Amino acid sequence: MKHLIVGSGITGTLLAWKFYQNNIPFEIWSDFQSPSASQIAAGLINPITGQRLAKILNYENILHDALLIYQDIEKFFNIPLIFQHKIYRFIENENLKFHFHQKINNPNFQSYLNFIENISFPNLFTSGEYLLIQPVYRIHLSLLLTFIHEHFKKLGLFFYKNFDDSNVYKNFTKIFLCRGYKESDSNLFPDLKWENALGEIIIFFSKDLQLYDIYQNQKMTIIPLGNDYYWLGATYLRDMKIHNYQPSEELENFLFQNLKVSYTIVNKQIGIRPILKERKPIFLQSSIEPQIFLINGMGSKGTLWVPHFIENEVLKNL
Repeated sequence: MKHLIVGSGITGTLLAWKFYQNNIPFEIWSDFQSPSASQIAAGLINPITGQRLAKILNYENILHDALLIYQDIEKFFNIPLIFQHKIYRFIENENLKFHFHQKINNPNFQSYLNFIENISFPNLFTSGEYLLIQPVYRIHLSLLLTFIHEHFKKLGLFFYKNFDDSNVYKNFTKIFLCRGYKESDSNLFPDLKWENALGEIIIFFSKDLQLYDIYQNQKMTIIPLGNDYYWLGATYLRDMKIHNYQPSEELENFLFQNLKVSYTIVNKQIGIRPILKERKPIFLQSSIEPQIFLINGMGSKGTLWVPHFIENEVLKNL
């Protein structure tokens, strides 16, 4: 008998990778019909986030586990996955500056956070005061997912199947649901309280932008992807009718209003992720089907959280 992993985003894929490394028999099932967060995620690992400039608890240990697995996958496939960046975060209000001054003398923040005055980006219509956050890591998620999925397809371990329409799962020892927001419609975990959040991204090309570090304001983030391509993402929106949502013009308006140079929009996508009321990752056994387990709640920091959580919560409790 073997385990079944349902979902091929960052959580399901890295769980499958750890099973593969540890010779644990498994299959992974994928359904790409709905817009998942992993498909559009920037893959950022950022130590300090939010309006209050919060630092992730136990960040250094969690980061160590994350970089270890990503480096291992880099070596296995001989592909570049890990990129180091700086974030220039535009100070748009006094509240952000207040929280900076509250944290700057704290040694836990000093190695990651600095204040910069009167900086300008020549090809952006913004200048003023910035917070400099570093080091920040970007994981090339689309490349990681593609290579692992193709590898598992060749080994006969990866399938495009819909879990809800099949009874074949009863042949598996344990089932791990890693489908993100799709579990919000499931009756297997009735005690959980869910919200769904939606985000938009644009991939655009600009030969003249020449932006080498990450630019961020309260709502938007521009990330250089290399070869004059850029990722632009909006803050996730909440309390919406996800299934009826139509893409907004917010990102395109941002480019029009903030870029001084020409650009071409290459792709525009939406993605949905769950927000659990507990606001923390969970590994939970179903009270209705004890064979079934839920791995969820990684949130917007999934690229950082997933490797540590799988290693310390999932594998140790199999």
